Amino acid sequence: MLREQLQKVIGRTWADPPHSGLYVSSALPWGPRSTQRLWAVAYAVWLGTHGPGGTGVVIDSYVWEPVRTRLAGRQDIDYTGYSLNVDWLYSGPDKVSLLAYGGMSGSNGLGNWKASVYLCDKEGVRRVWQTSDLRGLTAVGSGQLITLRHARPCQGAASSACAWTYAVYAFDPGTSKPPAVTLVSRETRDF
Repeated sequence: MLREQLQKVIGRTWADPPHSGLYVSSALPWGPRSTQRLWAVAYAVWLGTHGPGGTGVVIDSYVWEPVRTRLAGRQDIDYTGYSLNVDWLYSGPDKVSLLAYGGMSGSNGLGNWKASVYLCDKEGVRRVWQTSDLRGLTAVGSGQLITLRHARPCQGAASSACAWTYAVYAFDPGTSKPPAVTLVSRETRDF
């Protein structure tokens, strides 16, 4: 139901499948005594062109209370021109964490990609970590684990990979300290 309500407000996103392009998660399930609930919402909108400024990616943090819902914060500048994929990371009673990743729309070959970890809470949306531009990125995040695979293009052949780097990161949601992402393992394989 929430997804349908958001789609009425946001409209169609750039993604073709009806349930992609709009990501919604909550820190807590509904209960009879719920007095507050945090929602993280991420979506991409098509702005008319490929490349920088051609798409917009928005990550919102909402706080629901029985008498009102308020926008706690918004992040909408990190992924302009990029596609959006989201994997949900650790969620606690008062925060939702997510791995956002995407490629520059209209890029050729292995493309320009990046990945970021965001924390949504009642104070707003904060970027915790972000990669530099990567080529041919594949990303997976779950709980407190993030894995990335990205390419090193061959000299003179931007669409071919001459090496793949595999990296594993640990996400510490920061229950008593600021959240952090730490490299656990990295290996590069040349072809």
